[in-house]
Amino acid sequence: MDALNVQRAVLLACWPATDRLLAGIGTDAALIDVAGKPLVQRVVEQAVALGARQIDVVLGDNATAYQTCLGDGERWGCHIDYHYAPAGACLPRPLARRLADVDDCLLLLADAMLPAGYRPPPASFGGSTVEGDLTWAGWARLPGAALVAAAAPVTSPRTLFLALCRDRQLRRCRDVAGPSAGSAAALLDAATALLRAPDYPIGIARRPAADGLWIGNGARVHPSARLTAPVWLGAHVLVAADAVIGPDAVIGARSIVDRRATIAGSLVAPDSYVGAGVELRGAILSGRSLVNVALEARLDIADRELAGPVVAVDDATRPAPAERLLAGLLWAASWPLAKSAGAGAGATRQDGSAETVAAVQCGVPGAWVRHFCLVLHPGLLDVVRGRRRIVGPLPPLAGMGSGLLNDSLYLGPDGADPALRLAADTLAAGRQTIVRNLGAILRYARAVAVDWRSQNAPGTQAAPALVRNSSDR
Repeated sequence: MDALNVQRAVLLACWPATDRLLAGIGTDAALIDVAGKPLVQRVVEQAVALGARQIDVVLGDNATAYQTCLGDGERWGCHIDYHYAPAGACLPRPLARRLADVDDCLLLLADAMLPAGYRPPPASFGGSTVEGDLTWAGWARLPGAALVAAAAPVTSPRTLFLALCRDRQLRRCRDVAGPSAGSAAALLDAATALLRAPDYPIGIARRPAADGLWIGNGARVHPSARLTAPVWLGAHVLVAADAVIGPDAVIGARSIVDRRATIAGSLVAPDSYVGAGVELRGAILSGRSLVNVALEARLDIADRELAGPVVAVDDATRPAPAERLLAGLLWAASWPLAKSAGAGAGATRQDGSAETVAAVQCGVPGAWVRHFCLVLHPGLLDVVRGRRRIVGPLPPLAGMGSGLLNDSLYLGPDGADPALRLAADTLAAGRQTIVRNLGAILRYARAVAVDWRSQNAPGTQAAPALVRNSSDR
């Protein structure tokens, strides 16, 4: 048994989360992207750094996600084999037979890292005291026969730890534990630890753009937003005006932080939206699932304007049959209004959609009426034909999934800000319910009515009406 290098590593990813707060976030905590990569990837990189060239991953119900994340191991210079453990088992029998003749194995949990730079001594395992309770640190280095004997009867990390404690040939290393995702609190602590002690390149792959600030490729931060180190912004993250980020904030790739939002001591998973004015402190947000670590509470957020998943603009879908039927009814009902309003507003077919949208955002009197005549009403026929949607990303984005309306119309002159426009388009890219479409139409109708009345009162500007409509949301 080499004191410096291990021969083989066994990675256990077969047990579901025991923390009720993490059980409802939609994926294993070890697979959540934390500051650039999931914890399970860091565990594999640590095993390779210790000399392991053969890694056996024991899978459970979430097998496909782990295989997609880790692949065949070629990028790390190792070979990864996958084994499925049936319910109530830890080691499949074929793997147990292979391990029986191995002199030196490294046993690791998928959601628990070793301390940075630590080399486990032979015949040892980690045990830490957490709130007076002795718990397994998620690692052990032992002969293959001892691993098989300890793991054969166990069904959970706790029972495996007790089996390791009973083996008198193994030495317990006290309080030798690294970042872990065993619980919601541990996952949040792991994110903070990685920011404050990056451990390049395993902990965090690249150096910060500034002292304590990691800003990913394509990320956009509004000049009025405030970042307080340490902060991690993943690739293509969008931070809107007056947002406050940090300290100890990790925001995953492609996420959107809307205006005046505050995020501190929190983890935002990739592809998540944080709504305008929302404050996250000591929390984990993954799509619409919010975990408050301090209160030990989890809830699913129903209001999409507070938080929710981000759908890529390119993934915008075509209208559903019910939406196409609704568009047909709206087109027929609004045809007389469009005809009379178009004549009164002097609208012509030569007006471009982009110019009309820009006029609406700038509060030009009559712009809403022209938008109704030239964009919305004829566009409803495109929805009926399945070419566009009522609420969706505005052209030229999204192609066949583009929409006629979204929230960027109500931002006033700020709607020209590419960051805010992208946020509105991204939020509108997902499937919209009939209730959502009806609400958007009613809100739009109020704006058009205000603009129509303003044409009969020359002293009235359209822009204040837009502000009122936006603030009434």
